[in-house]
Amino acid sequence: MPRLTRRAEETLSAYLFLLPTICGLLFLTSGAVLFALSISLCRWDLFSSPEFVGLQNYTEVLRTGLFWTSLWNSVYFTIVGVPLGSILVPLVLASLLNQRFRGTYLLRTLFFLPSVCSSVAIALLWTWIFNADYGLFNHILAWCGLPKLLWLQNQTLAKPCIVLVMIWTGAGLTAVIYLAALQNIPQDMYEAADIDGATPLQSWRYVTIPLVSPTIFFMAVIGTIGYLQIFEQAYVMTKGGPRNATLTISYYIFKNAFEYFRMGYASAIAFVLCFIVMILTWIQFRFERRWVHYG
Repeated sequence: MPRLTRRAEETLSAYLFLLPTICGLLFLTSGAVLFALSISLCRWDLFSSPEFVGLQNYTEVLRTGLFWTSLWNSVYFTIVGVPLGSILVPLVLASLLNQRFRGTYLLRTLFFLPSVCSSVAIALLWTWIFNADYGLFNHILAWCGLPKLLWLQNQTLAKPCIVLVMIWTGAGLTAVIYLAALQNIPQDMYEAADIDGATPLQSWRYVTIPLVSPTIFFMAVIGTIGYLQIFEQAYVMTKGGPRNATLTISYYIFKNAFEYFRMGYASAIAFVLCFIVMILTWIQFRFERRWVHYG
């Protein structure tokens, strides 16, 4: 039996280490996706045999006003949340934490803590903070002599409240990623800008932003996918209300699947959402070269 070359041995070893993940992807993830795709073409309530209906579920999705309401809500969270929660707030926070001062490591740990907490626990905490009767925010308003607000019961305020919770939850982890990118920027770039007379704001605009643009692009893509799939906050804090103002696509899928037992219809919504995510991701990659700088 001929002996394998060193390169072939390394390749074989790599595939052996990847084998458990590959098997899980093929037999669990891919199998579940194919099963959901087949169910999306059927009418099924979990208790009876699936009935093939073709594309009827997909046409019903596109005709249902509640789907478009949930889609708009998810798009709103994405439009507001990605620029603030995935780019601006964490990048500014990372820039501040990149400075050397006493207590830097403690602050980094404190800002990172929400990212390792349960999203359900965080949503419950913020539900108490936004409570109209005894919540912290209304207590502060009353202390300042201002009227109380119905934070989660108001159609106008409920959406920004959920966006605030999402930003608070994820900004720490995102800031750590930006911090790693900032610390990889050579100091001589800032020294050259300083010699040229650039102000700190100009250095941040013309040195920092271009050099961390690959990280910004990555976080924008991941953030878009994440904000389009908001579920826990809408489920725990508002139940999709008031008047479906915070009903997201993921929560709409959950309601149809596990409350109304319309598994085929829910699967069709899931694949419509998958298609939307793929289109938006393709658009982001399409315009990547215009503003992302590598090397």
